[in-house]
Amino acid sequence: MLFLSLISGFFWTRTKGGRRSFGHLARPNSQWQEPVLGDALAIFMGADAYVSAGWYPSKQEHHKVVPTWNYEAVQVFGPVEFFSDTNRLLDVITRLTDQHEARQKTSWHVTDAFIQGHLKGIVGLRLTITHLVGKRKMSQNLWQKIVLV
Repeated sequence: MLFLSLISGFFWTRTKGGRRSFGHLARPNSQWQEPVLGDALAIFMGADAYVSAGWYPSKQEHHKVVPTWNYEAVQVFGPVEFFSDTNRLLDVITRLTDQHEARQKTSWHVTDAFIQGHLKGIVGLRLTITHLVGKRKMSQNLWQKIVLV
């Protein structure tokens, strides 16, 4: 069976052992309990936006245009490991929190909370990256024709 989970936070590391991505999912999510068969796939979205057909001058000329969606995405492949070790989970949560709280005026820190109890509700994951595929669709073939309104 194929499983898919939306995981909102990841951070990356690079060591002699290669590139890795770390994140976590809720313990009630049964995906971490299933046997791992082959490589995992993680998809990371970049910029994306709707492009109206009305932005093209050709819309006024011949009406033979359609809207589209522009986007950037990276597919990351590799073996995944799930873990429940408290020290590893605390490291993942601390790194993710520090990464996102750095932009806040008043940042929150993992040490500010009774975090040990919350760690029991999550499972960590490590994805060792073996292969990357990037896709960037930004109406490259039409960039000179687009009129921004």
